[in-house]
Amino acid sequence: MTTHTLFTRVYNHTGFLVRFASVLTRLNVNIKSFTVISDDDEIATVSFTFESEDNNQVANVRRNLKKQLDILSVGYVK
Repeated sequence: MTTHTLFTRVYNHTGFLVRFASVLTRLNVNIKSFTVISDDDEIATVSFTFESEDNNQVANVRRNLKKQLDILSVGYVK
């Protein structure tokens, strides 16, 4: 298994974390680490690490997170 780290810039709204976790749950992603840094009252940076044997799963996670209204961007750390 390979460890992957994604980071997102998000609107810091109530209930965001529940929706974020719901996306990952639907995709059967087990989070190894999770960090939220609030830049200000409106924007936060979320980074998380997970393991996957399949690069298609990483692409699928990125694609599904980008569809969420509160997410501004999704990046990948190599």
